[in-house]
Amino acid sequence: MSAIGGIGPVVVGTPEKVADDIEKWFEQTDVDGLNVAFAVSPGDFEDIADMLVPELTRRRAVQKWPTPPARCAKSCSAPAVRG
Repeated sequence: MSAIGGIGPVVVGTPEKVADDIEKWFEQTDVDGLNVAFAVSPGDFEDIADMLVPELTRRRAVQKWPTPPARCAKSCSAPAVRG
């Protein structure tokens, strides 16, 4: 794998495929967090907020917030992904 501007893993695909890959990564490596880089701003963060976070939430892979978070494009904080 290669990454734009770095050597980290890149996951590309539908929200379901990206969620599958993230879950596998968490299971195989026992990581407890995820840093997300972007190639197109703010579009990437909007896609994550609008498509990936709901898929991870449906799978119960995102920690619950006491109140719904602001969209990533409006706030730097996003839900933490559980392993």
